[in-house]
Amino acid sequence: MQVNADQSDVYFPRLRWIDANTLAVLKLNRDQTKMEVLACNSKTTVSHPLYKEESKQYFVDYALFDEWQWLSDGRFIVLSEKDGWRRAYLYSAQGVQQRALTPEGIDVTALYAVNEKTQTLYYQAADKPSTRQIYAVSLKPSAVSIQLSAGEGTHSARFSKDGKRMIDCYQSFETPNRYTLCKVEGVKCKVERELLTNDSLQQAWKANNLPEPQLLQIPNKNGQLLEAMLLQRQGQSQQQLVIMHYSGPASQRVLNRWRKRFEYALVEAGYAVLIVDPRGTDNRGRAWRNETYMNLGQKEAEDLIAAAQWAGGQPNIDAERMAILGWSYGGYQTLMTMSQKGHPFKAGVAIAPVTDWRLYNSAYTERYMRRPQVNERGYEAASLLNRAADLTGNVLIIHGTGDDNVHVQHTMQYIDALVQADKQFEMQLYTDDNHHLKKDNNAMHMHRRILRFLTVAL
Repeated sequence: MQVNADQSDVYFPRLRWIDANTLAVLKLNRDQTKMEVLACNSKTTVSHPLYKEESKQYFVDYALFDEWQWLSDGRFIVLSEKDGWRRAYLYSAQGVQQRALTPEGIDVTALYAVNEKTQTLYYQAADKPSTRQIYAVSLKPSAVSIQLSAGEGTHSARFSKDGKRMIDCYQSFETPNRYTLCKVEGVKCKVERELLTNDSLQQAWKANNLPEPQLLQIPNKNGQLLEAMLLQRQGQSQQQLVIMHYSGPASQRVLNRWRKRFEYALVEAGYAVLIVDPRGTDNRGRAWRNETYMNLGQKEAEDLIAAAQWAGGQPNIDAERMAILGWSYGGYQTLMTMSQKGHPFKAGVAIAPVTDWRLYNSAYTERYMRRPQVNERGYEAASLLNRAADLTGNVLIIHGTGDDNVHVQHTMQYIDALVQADKQFEMQLYTDDNHHLKKDNNAMHMHRRILRFLTVAL
């Protein structure tokens, strides 16, 4: 294909058939700030540009290309955050933007289907950061989006090929996945029947008498509100707190969905758990997602500390006995936060942590940090290897020696820096296990190891 591939440092991260004769090729520059979609003729190999997007301030999110929808007449629907929010845009077959289809102020999270007969687009959006709803909008000018789903929580959908039926999957803190078959006609939706309710699972879970999360908004030092959720037993005073987080760019942990994981084991063991999404996380617009651009680790640490300080001011939380726990980027951010002067954490658990971004996946890292040659100060400030002497508190570091995502090299270099700085720490390795630590009995062993560590460290 004639795609002008002679330029240096170019990615081709996506290929996608538009029709039997036309291949869409996505072309991306090394810094991921310029994206071009080429339409390539499979018979002649000749290509022509179909779409271009460039950002002088941030990166261009090429992965949104996976959501694009093509119509039989050659028109296509683009998902882009070019105006500050993830919105759907209708384009002509020649690549000329016709209009925006979805409103400002909310992030579209998936484009599901187009019913070409009724000229209707169906999509998922975050009407607020912690929830997901399903919408329909006509492709005609001045059309308004109509919400099809009902119920506070998280809705996702699968559509039939003709766009006439959908399966709505609904879940929330209290409700496990509930599947409903619906008939859709334009922007109207009619429930036909329940496919699966999971009522027995819901009742079995309720028998545990564990608390459901409480959604919160916690101010950071700038007065910006952080999305958070708190799990705690009522009637208990001076509870030890564990902050759980991921904190990576465009990630999200605070969601109203059915998710029963290790945080509930912590609650059952007597801890209160606060889950926080700091600056740089998802579904609050492009500016919020890019708060940490070129400077990973710093603002997230400020926000996690602010959340802990807020929690420590609550009457039933022991402000002197708080811990922080994270995995992968969360492991990195746990150690970065515990390397800040005056942080409030007595203990921390870092699982499979990145410790220096120069050691990590270059495509991922450069998306948010660009290259070290142009952002040396950012890489130096973000490196835990430079902050080993600043680490304070009781720390448990966990890693699999066969981790193919965050290589164990990260932990080995970091613990060497801790030793040279005369810092004590605890460590748990899992032989030949990968990033997910699910080999054999490893997951159970790790969770019990964490609980024992917290019992002593706090």
